[in-house]
Amino acid sequence: MDIITKIKQLNLPLGEIIVVGSGILSVKGIRESNDIDLLVSEPVFNELKERRWESIIVEHGKNPREMLSHDIFEAGKEFWQGETVSDFTSNPEMIEVIKGVQFISLTELVKIKNIWKRENDLKDLILIQQYLMKYE
Repeated sequence: MDIITKIKQLNLPLGEIIVVGSGILSVKGIRESNDIDLLVSEPVFNELKERRWESIIVEHGKNPREMLSHDIFEAGKEFWQGETVSDFTSNPEMIEVIKGVQFISLTELVKIKNIWKRENDLKDLILIQQYLMKYE
């Protein structure tokens, strides 16, 4: 899946969108991703609502959050600990820009996957470690 093309086809302000989750793994060729998880600004979130993206409630511990879903995309205004787009963009170590599209950095993704430690997170951590040994 060409995530960068799909993101650009949304015709949204790229500075107000961050691809979170496994998107960075797909772009770097670590493993394919079946969906695209987005962290978006409040204005972008509202625009997606106007475009009639489906509203869903996602349970994040004790804090259920509204997310929007359309096709292979899920978009939210807050990341797992309440971080917003501005929290990420104010800390350059948290993002990586590839062809104009912002992604959560591998370093940040590793931190999160080490906390979550679900089965798929542990598999991803092995794949990331193999990638880093080979390319960095």
